[in-house]
Amino acid sequence: MKKHIMIHAAILMAVLFSFSCCQELMVGPDVQNSNESNFQQMWEKFDSHYGLFLVKNIDWNEVYAKHLPMAKAARTEAELFAILSSAVHTLDDKHINIYTNSPQLTDYNSGENGHIPAQVDFDFQAVRENYLTEYHQQTEDFGYGMLTSEIGYIYAGAFKDKLSVFEKGMDNALNALSSTKGIIFDIRDHTGGSDQVSQYIAGRFASSKKLFMTSKKEMVHVTTSLEPFQTGM
Repeated sequence: MKKHIMIHAAILMAVLFSFSCCQELMVGPDVQNSNESNFQQMWEKFDSHYGLFLVKNIDWNEVYAKHLPMAKAARTEAELFAILSSAVHTLDDKHINIYTNSPQLTDYNSGENGHIPAQVDFDFQAVRENYLTEYHQQTEDFGYGMLTSEIGYIYAGAFKDKLSVFEKGMDNALNALSSTKGIIFDIRDHTGGSDQVSQYIAGRFASSKKLFMTSKKEMVHVTTSLEPFQTGM
């Protein structure tokens, strides 16, 4: 039973960490540890937190009706794990994972493996060696330079470092490129990262306050805006 509970707990962790980086988890009373209960809790977490059902034209209720009987009939942890994986496979989302501590089972990722064509074809080293007249690397995934005497270049391969890293990096980049007529911000092989970082960087190019993101959780709407960057604050 211990492995079974760990599978359930890991699923909830995967759900929560996929949709909120810093939200507190309110732990409620113990629930029945059964195949049906494990499946229902997983389904309900996605039902109340996942925001792309309409965009992807997914009938999550249909997924429930199809998979619940199979979950009830599962005889082993491996069978239940396969059913849970099948349910979230419908979402085809690389941010969704099911983790297990069982040595007999392999962690599951809902999205297709591989990269989008732009990432496959892109080679930053080729850009750096053949197109940039200069380049100043701030971190492994961030740097800036010049394409021509009038066109600046900023490279961002990920937004995974702390916000303070990008605050310093953007200060350096925009100060160095302040005299250019234009800047190319290259994210062709970007692998993801923090919304807070992407909001901050977009704000550095904003001239007025603009809507950045709207999120919804259990009928509570949260809107986030881009704030124009001001020096001396």
